Amino acid sequence: MESACGSRNTGKYTSLQMTVTPRTAVAVAASAAVCGVAAATVLHMYWTRRKLKNAIQTGGKAVDDETPWPLVGNTPSLASSFFGTLYRHVHESVFLVWVGSTPFIVLNDLKSVRRVLTGAGGVYSKPKYFGYRSKAIKSAVERERKAVELESAELAAGDFSRTALEALIVEQFGWLNVEIEALAHELAARSDHDQQHAFQQIQQGLVHLNLRLLYKFDDAQLAGKVSYWIAHAGLEFAKRMANPFRAWYHWAANVRFLAHVSGLIGIGRRLCKHLDDIVAAERKDSELAETAPSWVHAWLGKVGKIGKLGKVVGLLMASTQTVPLTAIWSVYLVATHESVRNKILAEVRKVNTSSACVDLSELDSLTFLDAVVRETLRIYPPFPVLQREAQMEDELSDGAFVQKGQIVYIVPWLIHHNPKIWRNPEAFEPERFVGNASHGDAENDYAFIPFGRGSRMCAGYRLAIVEVKLLLLHLVLNYDWEAAYESPEYPAINMVPSKMQFTFRAKKISYLSATFEHAEDASRVIPTA
Repeated sequence: MESACGSRNTGKYTSLQMTVTPRTAVAVAASAAVCGVAAATVLHMYWTRRKLKNAIQTGGKAVDDETPWPLVGNTPSLASSFFGTLYRHVHESVFLVWVGSTPFIVLNDLKSVRRVLTGAGGVYSKPKYFGYRSKAIKSAVERERKAVELESAELAAGDFSRTALEALIVEQFGWLNVEIEALAHELAARSDHDQQHAFQQIQQGLVHLNLRLLYKFDDAQLAGKVSYWIAHAGLEFAKRMANPFRAWYHWAANVRFLAHVSGLIGIGRRLCKHLDDIVAAERKDSELAETAPSWVHAWLGKVGKIGKLGKVVGLLMASTQTVPLTAIWSVYLVATHESVRNKILAEVRKVNTSSACVDLSELDSLTFLDAVVRETLRIYPPFPVLQREAQMEDELSDGAFVQKGQIVYIVPWLIHHNPKIWRNPEAFEPERFVGNASHGDAENDYAFIPFGRGSRMCAGYRLAIVEVKLLLLHLVLNYDWEAAYESPEYPAINMVPSKMQFTFRAKKISYLSATFEHAEDASRVIPTA
């Protein structure tokens, strides 16, 4: 009996051994490794959380944070409502959020924001993303360093970019006015159209305009491609910023994202070559006559190929997203506030009573119109976050301690909607900027950061404000319009509205500028009253 039992037990043991195939063993080992890594990640994440909460102290107490889930951190809530998640901590001067298992410090105090955005003497700088950390990129930058130094020596010292861009605006303002006037009439040509059409129309029109203005490159078909690629690549990038796990499971989005980014890099290289040709021609001409540095010289003259490509693509993306977003939101806000529209109209008629042919000095004198654009930028800032990396340990004004290598977040929307910083922050009140265009009724300039502040502030902000002001001016002079939109509690992370509808009606007396090149098409583009 014992022998039989032993034999039977041995038989079972042998049968069990036979089921453990090499494939099964590998699967078990892999599962154990994954579980071990996951457990280690969770333990490290919560250990880091405890360490950071005590290290980053404000007022002698541990910093507040959004309680993270294991492995994913705050990703689910950030992905579903990015600004809503952050707004829960609007009264905190500094707090932590977790993107996956990575902690990010969010600053919400003006003194700390100022210190970080000004760089604090080299303590903070823009983060170097994976591409710039690679040996290949570093090697390429080093190879071209001498060429950049030589090119810099050939140009006069100083930063001419802002001055040169201002000179470009002055020089081309008449043309710019006519082109945006045409865009305004084309936007209003179709009644009862939705936001998607309106946003795309504004976006494509402004991209085509800025390609010609900034790069002297006229290609309407290219403008359509650029606006489409940047809109979709920008949305995907914003989603991945809140949810980096998208890259693991959303393969179709991965393919589209790579295709759009590759297309933008290709267009950037094409524009770089075009600008190189312009610079070469200008240098050849300057051999015969001494000329001041042009926009192209000033903006591109002191960087190499890599920096040039980054600047070209960056400005292209800014002109494709920033200005159209501000334009669509300003058109919506003016539509829903009739008193604001009437004030704009009264101000414009006071400055120029006969036509829409204003000059730059007259446009600059429209302080209420300027305030409307700035208040739009306060409520709907186009950039979701500003990031800086600590190059060394630092202590902020409220006692928060930042470790070397730590990424700090500054969220313009959160700063702009902070009731401790702004009076009645949820209300659309352009009057707050009439007395002070720099920061309205807030404490200082770092309360108003739609384009950032400090040395890294967007150089094209002046052009953006001029373009949006011109668009509103021509719409207010020639049309009445209404907007239908169910505003959510918090905007989307890319700030693009959805399901917004506009209805335009031409006024009985319209104000076409005398130089409006499309006046012969007025019966087509301007609906009759």
